Amino acid sequence: MRTGLSLSALLGIVLAPGAASALDLEVYDSVDLTTPIGLIHTFQTSGSGAAHYDFYSASGHPVGVNLANDHANIWVHENTTTGEFSFGFIFAQDANGAPSNAASFAFRIVDTAGNVFVAVSDDAGEAVETSPGSFQGTFNYGNNTDGIMVSGITGTNWTIIVDSVDFGNVTNFFASSGEVANYSDDLTLSLGHEYRITPASNPVSVAPVDPRDNDSDGVLDGSDVFPCDPSAAAVAYVPSATERSMLMFEDHWPQQADLDFNDVAVAYRYAFLLDANSHVSSILLTLDPMAIGGAFSNGLSLHLPVPATAVTSAVRRVGPGGADQALALYPGDTEATIMISPDLRELFGNNNSIINAEPGVAPLTGQTVEVEIQFATPQMIPTSEAPFDLFIFRSSVPSHEIHRTRYAGTSRMDNTLFGTSDDGSTVGRWFVDVQGLPFALEIPTLAAYPQEALPIHLLYPDILTFASSGGATNADFYATNVQSWAAYAEPGAPTPMPLGELVPDRSCVPVIGANSQNPGISCLDIITAGVAAGNTQYWVDPDGANTGVDPFLVSCDMTTDGGGWMQMEMVDGDGVLMAEYDASNPWRKCGGNSAQYYGGSNESSVSPDRSGSNDHRITMQYRNPASGAVYTDAQIAALRTIVSTLHPSTRIVATTSDDDNGNYQSDGSGGHEVYARGVSNVWTLLTPGEDGECGGSTGWPASGSASGYYLWSTTASQSQVAGQTTGATSASLGALDVDLLLPREVRIVVDTGGGASFGWEQPQFLVR
Repeated sequence: MRTGLSLSALLGIVLAPGAASALDLEVYDSVDLTTPIGLIHTFQTSGSGAAHYDFYSASGHPVGVNLANDHANIWVHENTTTGEFSFGFIFAQDANGAPSNAASFAFRIVDTAGNVFVAVSDDAGEAVETSPGSFQGTFNYGNNTDGIMVSGITGTNWTIIVDSVDFGNVTNFFASSGEVANYSDDLTLSLGHEYRITPASNPVSVAPVDPRDNDSDGVLDGSDVFPCDPSAAAVAYVPSATERSMLMFEDHWPQQADLDFNDVAVAYRYAFLLDANSHVSSILLTLDPMAIGGAFSNGLSLHLPVPATAVTSAVRRVGPGGADQALALYPGDTEATIMISPDLRELFGNNNSIINAEPGVAPLTGQTVEVEIQFATPQMIPTSEAPFDLFIFRSSVPSHEIHRTRYAGTSRMDNTLFGTSDDGSTVGRWFVDVQGLPFALEIPTLAAYPQEALPIHLLYPDILTFASSGGATNADFYATNVQSWAAYAEPGAPTPMPLGELVPDRSCVPVIGANSQNPGISCLDIITAGVAAGNTQYWVDPDGANTGVDPFLVSCDMTTDGGGWMQMEMVDGDGVLMAEYDASNPWRKCGGNSAQYYGGSNESSVSPDRSGSNDHRITMQYRNPASGAVYTDAQIAALRTIVSTLHPSTRIVATTSDDDNGNYQSDGSGGHEVYARGVSNVWTLLTPGEDGECGGSTGWPASGSASGYYLWSTTASQSQVAGQTTGATSASLGALDVDLLLPREVRIVVDTGGGASFGWEQPQFLVR
């Protein structure tokens, strides 16, 4: 780690008032989860991770992260205003002539208290969430950077697990730090390794996952969206799973005609099925015809940047439940061009009138078309270029094609039309008029189109600047200065049916935890595998198949803070283990409510388990709260091997009342103390401080007196001292040793007066 001035000072970044120092992050190579390979720090700003990533043209320039052609960098951003963390991943740099490249990645975020999401992706659809908290994708880039920011990481228990899958031409991989003077290639990482990044105060997560891979594609079932299909592991949507984009055509090209762009209007969404290497194995294109406002009849075709020989199947389905209809490829073309419809009027019952463009005319709803294209081998398709070359052609003259400006037409195209009438095409910007206005418009969202015979600039005035600049400015013309009076907005006009995510086939995957034949390792293992069925009982086998104890049922909380928590109860009548000196000198002799940190309990509801001046030792037993079944010693021993975290809302509580300034732990005399013994058989003091006299022989409780409370968490910052104590603070408690998550035995020492207690904040506590 290099030292020097902080990056925030050099760049003039203003942090929120009182902002703490950047969070220390330990980085582990997964081959050894006991010793970190180095330390990095968060990048801190008062804004979001997406704002820190920043954009320059279409490329990301995160502040303080080095960009170079052969680089891949990862880093963590900390929003000092909200406390939210974001994780970034970036490749290459902006440079003319930089190599075109592809880089595949995968990572997941576990044990966060928040819901993580893709906050920034340089190119839509190239970075996808394959299952809750798991992300993968492939960036295709040249001359620029590509990257992703995932936000929504909260709390201090999280771990980011990074897998460098395939970085193409990238040869250098680094973790970047937010407290360096210059470029932040601070920690050199090795390609092909898995790394884990976690706050230094947090034990690195071992994050168990389902080890099964039913389709043998190299992606474990827990991360595989399509676990029964070896050709698909994830899905990327353009523009998104639930939204559509629009294409609008003016079909009089090369004549300007009325320029109302309602001659053909279609809405579309792509779903790309990605294999284990994030290459496209198949495409599902959903099309909704919106308008046919011209006198001509037009067909629709799709040209893809893949060899025609790569397409093994192309079918369409018209309307709900439509049968597969084979689609023909253009013969003789090197790249695949597929005719979707010879005449789009077929989707409106072959109606030959103007459809959904004239005010006062009843609208028609066309039939949705699904196009499915299968490839012989997965293809490296730049999904960010969707909708690709989706174009119309005149049904009566198929060589009369109209494309978006970046495409010059197919092998069937009648090139003699260029330069005639009002055409102003130039090499590299085709199908525009003499003023630069394109005859085909792509709009990335559902948008209005003009009424019949109203030129599009009346609806979208900024399109004129867009056209005159060659598309360089006002690219969002459809969202600015909109004159809605010119839009076709007939009441009852059809809108596309709602879309959703594809429903994958999981029939080949045993439902983990559903029965004793297919147990999970833990509640966390089951939810990580993506097969949890809510808060209920599941079968687990913590020590593995055919070893130790047989599978048994546990109660799982699959909703709290990401789920994966095991619900446990102590076998005790009131949920609190309490010993007091005697009934006339009770545990509750101090002022206040000695049971206040035990949820659902108060002084009158808690009965002493032991009494008398003595060293009371209690063997712990636990039960499944859903069934009431008491776990055997062997079952608890197996569970102790897999748990590492106590939920912060169900901390261990130890209390003392009227400690009399004793020091039992040192000399065996006086005091009230609570100890616990775990797997290691070492007694650990849970009440390291002392609380004072509560009132002597009379006048209980003394004015201002209070019990001492010690609340223990597996995260040091959440351990707390409360009440009236000396010699111990919240900061001095530290983290609860994992050895004590499910204590084997509890020891409550009571001397003269008062008492002591042990339990959890809630009768049902959560561990994972």
